[in-house]
Amino acid sequence: MAKQIKAIKCPQCGSVKATELKPDFYRCNSCGTEFFLDNDDININHYYRNTSPQPAIDPGKVKKTALTVILVFTGLMLLLMLPRMCSRKRGGYTATTAGASGAKPQWSDAEVFYLEKPDGKPVYIIAGLRERDYNVKEHPVYIGFYDALTKKEIKVTELPLKTTDRFNAAFKYFSNGALYFIVNEKKLFTIDPQQLTANEVPPDTYKDLPDLQPGFAKIGFGYDKEDDFFKIVSNAGKELYYYPLISKTYEGYSDHTKAQRTLELMPANSPVITRFTFSSQNTDFKEDKIQLVRYHQKITPGYPVERPLFGWQKDYQVGSGIYVGDVPYKKVFIGNSWKKWARVQDFQDFSPGRLYFSPKVLGYNTNTVLISFKATPAEDEKQSIQAMDAQSGRILWTVQPGESYPQDNALICKAGYFVKLGSAAVLYGADGKQVSEMNYRD
Repeated sequence: MAKQIKAIKCPQCGSVKATELKPDFYRCNSCGTEFFLDNDDININHYYRNTSPQPAIDPGKVKKTALTVILVFTGLMLLLMLPRMCSRKRGGYTATTAGASGAKPQWSDAEVFYLEKPDGKPVYIIAGLRERDYNVKEHPVYIGFYDALTKKEIKVTELPLKTTDRFNAAFKYFSNGALYFIVNEKKLFTIDPQQLTANEVPPDTYKDLPDLQPGFAKIGFGYDKEDDFFKIVSNAGKELYYYPLISKTYEGYSDHTKAQRTLELMPANSPVITRFTFSSQNTDFKEDKIQLVRYHQKITPGYPVERPLFGWQKDYQVGSGIYVGDVPYKKVFIGNSWKKWARVQDFQDFSPGRLYFSPKVLGYNTNTVLISFKATPAEDEKQSIQAMDAQSGRILWTVQPGESYPQDNALICKAGYFVKLGSAAVLYGADGKQVSEMNYRD
């Protein structure tokens, strides 16, 4: 077949300028496209080859790409750890908040107590340390309030102090109804039962007490549940006995004892108050049993007063000293001196014929007396808790709470009876049945 003459155009750019590389094979001089011709219909087939030089690799772009990959990976990891990231670090303790993970805050070391709000609502108190972070040395102290009937958290706040791994707290009601608590034997707080807040006793409280202004090296409560004083070692090294209700201090054991026994210090118009205590077993008459004593004491609460010591003993009629031979004595339940110092008006065996071993008076009011005791002297005998009518001595109920020993300073309230059992606080109803229990480990 004869060939027809046609203009050879570049199929890429349309240029008619081309260089023949070999028969029927060309390269466009304009764009570099190589193409070849078929016979007959002169079909033009081509392939495009980019003859421009490839750009060099940019190290900056490579670094930027790698950084982007790293950031994306880190973001994914943070999303996976989001529940933990919702907790907030405070001075070495992680106070976990209930968020997407539903985590419940935990107490790692704490003390439990109780109060009754003015409207009669019973409340558990927990003061202590939250979840530990052992990488730090000092940790904040928190106080929490919980509904005693439902155990639901009312509020938890951080106190204005930090502590090391060591933590302890002690609570006590004074006769005016004030609730104090001490942290690590150094910091003194009061609790507002209405607002459910804890406040450190401010320094201006001691503005008229120069011995207390240097601060506390050590502070603790009085020896007995009815003592309205603090025993203090000041930062100046003084041993002090501080009575906050009358804003008075006494230095040293001798001065304090003298104040307790000086009748003139007590207001002349002091009322007569009904109180309860257990007698002690004196070495003079070991066969005599311990008795629950109801006595009347003429005092104004908040002033120094000697505690009465009841228990059968020998009262020698020749004064104090060391006696040899057959010296006359009288068998008495309380010595005349102690009766005078303690301002005891009269007393009686409140539950004659009953046996008590290792007893304590936990609390009392005008209607009820709450005690604990063992029914036998056996070492494995469990402690019992008993409520009695404060007028007749009739037993209202008796329970055995288990292994934990009841502690004193219980609270008789509208909802029933709060009792401290070991590390827990327990609420008993009016019938003695347990209503609820709060342990800081719950």
